Amino acid sequence: MADNIKIVGNILSTTTVSRYSSQDTNLIASRKLQENFGGTNDYIEYYVYDIGGNLLSLNYNYLNYKLPTSIGLTPGVSTLPNTIGSIQTTDVGIDSILATTTNPLYPIIEIDPVKDLQDLGYSSGEFQVRYNLFQNKISDFSNEALFIKEISQDRTEIRLTSTTLNNDQIENGSVALIDKINNSNYYVDYLLNFGNNEQYIAVNVALNKDPGGYEILFKLYQPLPLTIQEKQTLWIVE
Repeated sequence: MADNIKIVGNILSTTTVSRYSSQDTNLIASRKLQENFGGTNDYIEYYVYDIGGNLLSLNYNYLNYKLPTSIGLTPGVSTLPNTIGSIQTTDVGIDSILATTTNPLYPIIEIDPVKDLQDLGYSSGEFQVRYNLFQNKISDFSNEALFIKEISQDRTEIRLTSTTLNNDQIENGSVALIDKINNSNYYVDYLLNFGNNEQYIAVNVALNKDPGGYEILFKLYQPLPLTIQEKQTLWIVE
């Protein structure tokens, strides 16, 4: 989605995050896809670090983006008050003020990292900021309804379940992930999101209809670090 983001302000440099090794990306055919932003499950995570990489601030529901005036649209954001650094749990996303027949998804959004830092009270210094544009797939950051039930010995497979999602919700969510992998004409992966800018790639998904409670099984791109343990909560994003 990097091509859809317009960066404004006095920025030293920008980098698009690559989650795969260079050896593996060379094996995957490259193609550009048109992505839009503004769907019900779309959201942006915003992180601020000092130059030493220490986390200074985080916001799981960044709303300070806007549409460039050059595209001629005038959408508005309708939300409850959102304090920087806190999590808003309702009314997330864009509410279009265009005609109802118009799709309220937008091909370009504009962010201003300098203004975002100033809004946090930083008037000078050198910082690193990161914007993660995600779409919630199962659960979300407000409830982290999934938790780790089991991690394989080599830590490349993980079994998830939930105490708040019922079997139908787990099945419907899992089937949607599986169907997209099976039916897309491009490579699809998902991210296990543990918060605090910690995500891990899942390259395959399976549903286990355990009588004691349905489970989702993920095959991971790389082993989970030892800091991730059973019973830890998370949510799934794309």
